[in-house]
Amino acid sequence: MDAEFDSALARKLNSFMEMSKDELDVLVELQSNRVMIKRGQTLFEKGQTGHKAFFLQTGWGCSFKILPKGGRQVIRFPIPED
Repeated sequence: MDAEFDSALARKLNSFMEMSKDELDVLVELQSNRVMIKRGQTLFEKGQTGHKAFFLQTGWGCSFKILPKGGRQVIRFPIPED
């Protein structure tokens, strides 16, 4: 496997359209500062501004909304490469 395909994002986008080496290098660089998220940690909440974009490389995530009576409705489960 080529070094540029060590990036899950580069692999995914390159499957839709052929990308140049420079474009692939930029995608690799975008993912060079990895962040480990602990189980149960909230990344951002509704209405919050200034949050970062995240790209899930391993593990699972959960997007949900809080219902009027305090319950939680799961919207989606992102999987690696989302």
